[in-house]
Amino acid sequence: PVFAFTVKVDNGETREFLGWGNLSDRIDLTGRCTRAYPVYEIASQTKYFFKDAWRAHSLMREAEILKTLIAAGVEHIPKYICGDDIPGGVTETDLYITEEEYAAAYDDDDAIDQVDYLAHEGDAIDDDYDDSSNADDEAMDPEDDPGADDDNDDDMLPEPALMRDSLWKCGNKWTRITKRFHHRFVTDVIGKPLRWASDSKVLLQAAADAFTAHEQAVKAGVLHRDISDGNVLITESGRGILNDWDMAIYLPTADDKEASPRRPRRHERTGTWEFMSTLLVNRHHMADTIQDDMESFVLVILYHALRYFPHNKKKRTRFIIDEVFNKHLVLPDGEHEGGQGRRSLFLNMGYIGQDFEMDCKPLNEWIHAAILAVRQWITEQTATSEPPTKRLGTSYKPQVPPEGKPDLLTHAVLRQNFTTCLGFLDWLPDKPVDAIEELERVEKEGQKVGRALPDAYKR
Repeated sequence: PVFAFTVKVDNGETREFLGWGNLSDRIDLTGRCTRAYPVYEIASQTKYFFKDAWRAHSLMREAEILKTLIAAGVEHIPKYICGDDIPGGVTETDLYITEEEYAAAYDDDDAIDQVDYLAHEGDAIDDDYDDSSNADDEAMDPEDDPGADDDNDDDMLPEPALMRDSLWKCGNKWTRITKRFHHRFVTDVIGKPLRWASDSKVLLQAAADAFTAHEQAVKAGVLHRDISDGNVLITESGRGILNDWDMAIYLPTADDKEASPRRPRRHERTGTWEFMSTLLVNRHHMADTIQDDMESFVLVILYHALRYFPHNKKKRTRFIIDEVFNKHLVLPDGEHEGGQGRRSLFLNMGYIGQDFEMDCKPLNEWIHAAILAVRQWITEQTATSEPPTKRLGTSYKPQVPPEGKPDLLTHAVLRQNFTTCLGFLDWLPDKPVDAIEELERVEKEGQKVGRALPDAYKR
């Protein structure tokens, strides 16, 4: 079906777009329920990208984030066209509380503070493990909350008379159900996923462009917090963009840090599990850092290199992907636990082995250098005495940070690695092939004819 979407313009007028082929069709009853379409505006005869979601009230408006980044001159991001929160699009489920919650909120001062804190935090994981529940307090400006009372900029709980008893409500892990606002906006870029890269150099170039966007955004005071395969995209020209800023927050200034340090995450973390940093998946209640995002870039590139481009561990690809990127447990209380595979990979070259090599030498150089940088950061942050393992099969010599500072302290070292490796002349015209799909195809063919799986595809 073709849908007609009306989107608000900054001057108060509206524009109409025709959309089809939903790129993100969430069927969950809770959460952000994100929908994304390539759209066409008849008036301008131009194609755009349309996004519609229910944002948690503790998060900034994505349209506002994009406008801030564009004003700061950040490159390689979608250009904001129009859109904002939809007037009247505010949920009311959060107004319903149980008698126990009511008593806790109004009979005990500490409980009131706790419920107010939770009210600013969000809710459970939705979409690709994007958790709105852990947005930090500084992420929300009261002026950005169309549902806030003019006389109550802190968005406190309603007066007792306005609270609605809900004996029917059960199973809510967060005490407070998240208030959400209907957010709708349009940008200029319809990107392609990294798995559609024409070769490995295009893959690394797209990631480098997105990394540049991330570095410039941090300088502008914005942290993305959800670097993943779906948020680093390729444009029609073969360059990259960093998309989906709905989990982004404004970084506190030095004065902000001194006056009110960032609170750690309450339960889960923001991000997509497969690409969350080693420290975030192992340390609950941590606030995201710039280094967490940088490690996520490394994981995104490593994932696509392993799955789509040739290397000497092809027969173990599915096993490596499962152990390093996918494996985790969901505990009875909803907590996600895991990440031992990626920790082993970064610290000891676990699962891929000391002799791991990509067929494409420039990509191989970048991956080994990046693994070494992440290893250094994890070792420094966890204060272990475990010495870095000497890696084999590459001529890369790690850069020594000034005054012994770790490589990931700033973007500089990884940025230089991108520049150096992209400048090499021995890139291969290697077309992407999904190693996991190829393995599954060979297995099915083998089952049909009753023959054993070829050695090249065995673990």
